[in-house]
Amino acid sequence: MFKALFQVRKFSSKVLPLAVTFFILGNYFLPLFNIVDFSVNAAPNVPTNLGWNTSATHPGNPGYRPVEITCGGYTNQNSVAHNWSDESASGAVSYERQWRAPGSATWSTDPTSYVNPYTSFSSFGGGGGTEGIWNTRVRGYDATGDPSAWSNECQITYDVTAPVVQITSPGDGNVLNGFVDIRGSVTDTNPDHYYLVVRELDNTVIDGPGTVYRYDSFTDELLFTWDTTSVTDGDYIIHLAARDAAGNRDDAAGSLHRITVTVDNTAPPTPSLVWPTDGAVIHPSIAILDWTDETDPHGPVTYNYQSSWSGGSFGPVSTGTNSFINATGSADNTYLW
Repeated sequence: MFKALFQVRKFSSKVLPLAVTFFILGNYFLPLFNIVDFSVNAAPNVPTNLGWNTSATHPGNPGYRPVEITCGGYTNQNSVAHNWSDESASGAVSYERQWRAPGSATWSTDPTSYVNPYTSFSSFGGGGGTEGIWNTRVRGYDATGDPSAWSNECQITYDVTAPVVQITSPGDGNVLNGFVDIRGSVTDTNPDHYYLVVRELDNTVIDGPGTVYRYDSFTDELLFTWDTTSVTDGDYIIHLAARDAAGNRDDAAGSLHRITVTVDNTAPPTPSLVWPTDGAVIHPSIAILDWTDETDPHGPVTYNYQSSWSGGSFGPVSTGTNSFINATGSADNTYLW
């Protein structure tokens, strides 16, 4: 009796060697054929995490390709489907999925055994969802129950909280002239960009940096310097808004701040000296300095005046809103004003 490996045959989905045993009986060889499986089962290929689809964009099609949100992305939609690569060609007949909730160090196993390389639409933890970073991973199984290694981890951030903005300077109703620094604050967990412009009252944009991408929160920082001399005098709107990485913007909750300011780069008329006139002789007991009362369309006029009433030379500049001052009690002398 002797044995030999005689040929290779296809059996089921595997290629197996055919073992042959020969028995010698007189002048005859009697073969006994025996199929022996010497092979080792190969696990399916490792799936690749692809990302997510939302029911808002792809209703009824959770396995849409290419996926809407890739790994590391953000969403404010609380109905999403997880997607991964199809490894059925390498023998995968089902998939196991795990997730890790925000703030957790423990993986939770999805009770569903998936035949397709995607889940149905579901929420982030039920109800209104739990905000934060969610992690997922998946592996495939072949028909004999052999698993692949776990896929790459895929992160998605669920965020439904809109940013809050504030124009910190100038203030609403301020009268501006010359070069004006516009300062502001943006607060959010996942900032993405803000939008700052100066508008006319009909909302026509006339100045400003527009959209600025910035990925951190900040407080009372310089956003733009506005040259008000480039526009005509009048009222204008300064407009600051922000949207975060998940697409959140809620103007009613503070994502928009608008103020109205007045530009006035035109000086009021120069007042004329009324009394005393140049060279006049006056009695100190009734000395009144008087000038014309001027007006301005953008507010009350403030006067700066200077005199030598307290000595022989001009004193410091004084400020007032009256068009006269009382100089009674000054000593006899020659004065300038």
